[in-house]
Amino acid sequence: MRKKTNAEQLKNYLEVIAGWGLRSFEGYVLHNGKAYTDIHSGVGKGIPRQCFMNAWQMVDILRPALTYVEGYAVRNGLIPVLHAWTVDVAGTVLDPTWDDGVAYYGVEFERELVLRTIIARGYYGVIDNMQQGYPLVRKWYDDHAEALLKQPKRKRRTIHVFDFTVEGKFV
Repeated sequence: MRKKTNAEQLKNYLEVIAGWGLRSFEGYVLHNGKAYTDIHSGVGKGIPRQCFMNAWQMVDILRPALTYVEGYAVRNGLIPVLHAWTVDVAGTVLDPTWDDGVAYYGVEFERELVLRTIIARGYYGVIDNMQQGYPLVRKWYDDHAEALLKQPKRKRRTIHVFDFTVEGKFV
């Protein structure tokens, strides 16, 4: 049996969580985003644990030709986390926070939407927008609720093991 790539494993993770039938960030990202497999490491280190701010500042100030992306990413064999990064016109990931990301799956956002959201809520980040009642996730779920509820739910006790690799080695 062929070993799944990091991108395939990340998508599988999103499918597992979204398959529970919950209104989730994972479901929103899975259905509105895509996998990014061309990753350029060593872009530069922004402030640790401030990925949403780092990515927005990279797009807004440093490189306006880049696109802001939010979704799920994995680094060095850890679990997938909600994260933000940028992509260039070719779709290459340029992550200003991490230099060791191995898998990315996310949604590209227009600059105007990101800026309006930051101003309205007073925080960086678009998907995890508690201050405005999670409008993107809520609208997506409400628009697709009937189809989502018809899908068979997966057992919540299912355990999936993810073996993300770094430079071809399992971690």
